Amino acid sequence: MSGSTTPGAPRAATIIPWWLWGCLGSAVFVHATGSTWYSWLEPLWPRAHAVLAHVRPWLDLASENNLGVWWSGALLFLGSMLLLEVAGEAPPEERRAWTLLGLPSLGLSIDEVASIHERLSAHWGWTPLIAIGIVSLALLGWSLLALARRFGRWRAVLLVAAGYICYGSIAIQEAAEHGKLAGWDWWRSGRLEEGSELLGSLFILFAAVGERYRGRETRLRAVFPRPDRLPALGAALLAVLVLHSLVSVLVVPRLPDWEWRGNPVTWYPSATHALTACAAFWHGQHSRGRRRGLWTAASVVFLIASIAAIFDAVLLFPGIDHLLPRRSYYGFYASYVFLVAPLLLLGIGGRLVRRPAWLVGAVALPLLLYGLTGSWRVAIVTPGFLAWALAMAFGVTEPPEAVEVRPRSV
Repeated sequence: MSGSTTPGAPRAATIIPWWLWGCLGSAVFVHATGSTWYSWLEPLWPRAHAVLAHVRPWLDLASENNLGVWWSGALLFLGSMLLLEVAGEAPPEERRAWTLLGLPSLGLSIDEVASIHERLSAHWGWTPLIAIGIVSLALLGWSLLALARRFGRWRAVLLVAAGYICYGSIAIQEAAEHGKLAGWDWWRSGRLEEGSELLGSLFILFAAVGERYRGRETRLRAVFPRPDRLPALGAALLAVLVLHSLVSVLVVPRLPDWEWRGNPVTWYPSATHALTACAAFWHGQHSRGRRRGLWTAASVVFLIASIAAIFDAVLLFPGIDHLLPRRSYYGFYASYVFLVAPLLLLGIGGRLVRRPAWLVGAVALPLLLYGLTGSWRVAIVTPGFLAWALAMAFGVTEPPEAVEVRPRSV
């Protein structure tokens, strides 16, 4: 009989598509922004109300250095990396257009974490933002027209265009949020603005996944880029590390608002840990048995480290504020807690790294430098080095097949 199942036959696992995970997660963060939705619990369950009141700042998209900011930046970052992956595998005549399509969302990811446009508008007004916007729109428009008219990539073009229309609407919403238009609670709370950002990010991610897999993959792993397929990733990571270090030492100390706006030095470690998490995941997909489990565990640890690099540890433990020498780099302390022991165990004990000395040096050198100098400037530079060295040790630029055939002796 058509549609019947054989008694005793195993049922197929239900696959929740990646976009449903993305929408549900985004809905949680948007709802928590500027909201006290848990207030009705206070007369019924005071303890739960107190816990939720403590947790809400972790999720608030309108705040900085928390889980909500990481989520927003991660959606943009993943979409950008997938588009650049498409560029790396596209025919030569399409590569420039795909690359230009992926770079704006990478810039928006940096801005989301580092609060760049807020600082530019506060110090120089809207002029630099308008100039950046005109240049970005020109490059984006050229790439969209080229992909649509010359190469027929209409689906991706329309989705990316919808994403940037959502972002373009934010200028009006920010005017409303600052009281220049008629008041509305959703505007004043920032929920509509932040929701528009996440919706735009999901449109871009949808375009990237659709182009990357052509509708053949809907599982959550579809949003994980293959770092080994990103053009010149090794050179790019090293070049951005140098830029990150210069910004950390020369620019960040002069910022008067770095303790309450987004921290510019957190993006590079977080993004590099996220890429390494993706690489470890794909290494695990090409491994078997015990090694598959070890690579999966490493991927989870790097994902936690990516969050920890941005997350203000004081939000978790308010009492430790006086213990930190400077709140200039919150994730520096949290990243070590999440990284050192499990990655030494997984990398060396599980034989996941080809050069154990890289892993030991990545952990020991920052601690040694900080111990010798006692300088907080060293503290804000070394997490970037730590993220880069760990990425190299765990084979972020290597194909999963090459990692799987590594010799057992190291």
